[in-house]
Amino acid sequence: MTLQAQLRRLIPRQKVCPRLFASKPREGAWQLLPAGERAAWQALGWREESWAGGQAPLSSLQSFEELRPGEKAAVLHGLKLSKEDWDEILHSDHALVVEPSSSTAPAAASSRGSGGGLMSSIAKAAWGAAPIVGAALAKSRHPAAIVAGHMLQQAGQIVESVSDTVTVNGLETTLYLDDSGSMSWTNRASTTPLIEGHKVLSALSPLLRGSTRIVKFGSVPTVLAPREESHNISQSLMQLNWDASSGGTYMWHMIQEDVLARYRPGTGTLRLVVVTDGQDTQSPAAYNGIGGMNPMQRTLLRAGFDIEWHIVVLGKDVGGQREYESLAGATGGSFLSIDTFREESPDVKGFLNAIHASSQGDQEARRRRQHGYELEASKGTAQRFEWYKALPPPGKSK
Repeated sequence: MTLQAQLRRLIPRQKVCPRLFASKPREGAWQLLPAGERAAWQALGWREESWAGGQAPLSSLQSFEELRPGEKAAVLHGLKLSKEDWDEILHSDHALVVEPSSSTAPAAASSRGSGGGLMSSIAKAAWGAAPIVGAALAKSRHPAAIVAGHMLQQAGQIVESVSDTVTVNGLETTLYLDDSGSMSWTNRASTTPLIEGHKVLSALSPLLRGSTRIVKFGSVPTVLAPREESHNISQSLMQLNWDASSGGTYMWHMIQEDVLARYRPGTGTLRLVVVTDGQDTQSPAAYNGIGGMNPMQRTLLRAGFDIEWHIVVLGKDVGGQREYESLAGATGGSFLSIDTFREESPDVKGFLNAIHASSQGDQEARRRRQHGYELEASKGTAQRFEWYKALPPPGKSK
């Protein structure tokens, strides 16, 4: 790929001048960058203010050899530029104009299409162990290693930035894992939600069938594992990456935007599995708190998705239990609330059995779960939803 083509992919809608960005980029360009590439520029010292024309970081004046180890890693692996590419940009005598894309989609869209699958395969092969290695480096004491570690932890975003949007035909699964700071707090059972969440994930892993991706969320979402067929979720991935290090809880709006960005509705079912210890505290007002599930669900249903929710609440005293359970039941999914995870518990067995049946495509079992919700709603013991839509009878299409 030529340098100009690389830069067209990386930095749409702006001018790339000598000394990298001597002129002010177009307004909004920072937000248009895919998350993985934006993280790479952040590792090089760029922020939204500098990207919009403020004072550029020192890296914009340095040759490749003058960069720190972590910055070099950001150039090579995050931006996919060679040493020669970097120095050519730096020492260019003429401005290199990058034409605006005809699409309003993020920069990653230019890499999709006929070549997207190949690029995605290459990226997945190259970055398979990157989140685990990155987490280890990020916990080191060496500044350069920490920067490099944070870059490697963005591997999932980088892979997804070159992947095609997926049409939901068959069963597609995304696991959303709460990584907020409260997950590390000791609960009344003298354990932490994070420890119990790891146990839940270990039990879920062998039951998941079909294509699966894994996202942890706190103040921002992080892709731990991009879409693969039947993920074998490793203990290393959990211990090092799902670590309660992501701040607050940005959930309902995040899930809505993530689904709309990664999937297109088709003839299949999108199974969303959430493991959390609390409620949304950081979404925009309409999506905040337990009620934020309603505008999210309305949006996804209007878009044409068939959503099946499976929700694990880590803590018996967490508010909104009835609403969480109702959301799962209304879509023919399942719900589990625990302080400690014990696989022999009837509630745990019921939840895992529902996941297994779902993986097997057992639509009759799904209808039975939804019928159970309908009975509870008729008695007033389950939350009623204005967006509620009953599943079709056997033999009928969705």
